[in-house]
Amino acid sequence: TWSFTPRTNLATNRTHAFTARVADAAGNLGRLSNTRRLTLDNSAPATRSSITRINDNVGFKKGNLANNARTDDRKPTLSGTLTAALASGETLRIYSGNAFLGNATVSDKSWTFTPRTNLATNRTHIFTARVADAAGNLGTESNTRRLILDNAAPAARSSITRISDNVGS
Repeated sequence: TWSFTPRTNLATNRTHAFTARVADAAGNLGRLSNTRRLTLDNSAPATRSSITRINDNVGFKKGNLANNARTDDRKPTLSGTLTAALASGETLRIYSGNAFLGNATVSDKSWTFTPRTNLATNRTHIFTARVADAAGNLGTESNTRRLILDNAAPAARSSITRISDNVGS
């Protein structure tokens, strides 16, 4: 076996073709190997994303949530738009802070995302979306949407102190 490491950095954003030959002590070259290609891509995708909606799917309070709203839904559905359709090999990644949550389901220039696992409770989630290309380069971060996931029961207790009959004498 053998390996090769270039002495200088390869040019970026282009495809490089590699071949090898065996040389003997006299300098005679053997047959050329098969060609292996490597595309070195470090350009971020140009498509941008926007988070337009967070939907609460469970509990007493359901529907579209305003930015910074409180919810008890541990798997809210995020949705949004893209400036262009994704190119082949691109995905839309969803984050809460720096934590990668998963890839959105994309249809043309619209997308949705519902976490597969429950989000952490009793904390604020700051959601963002970023397009990623096949090489893993990340595009510009979307707008942020904040959601306070509150599953703590209220500390105040209620009690019934009186019942009144307001019918009859």
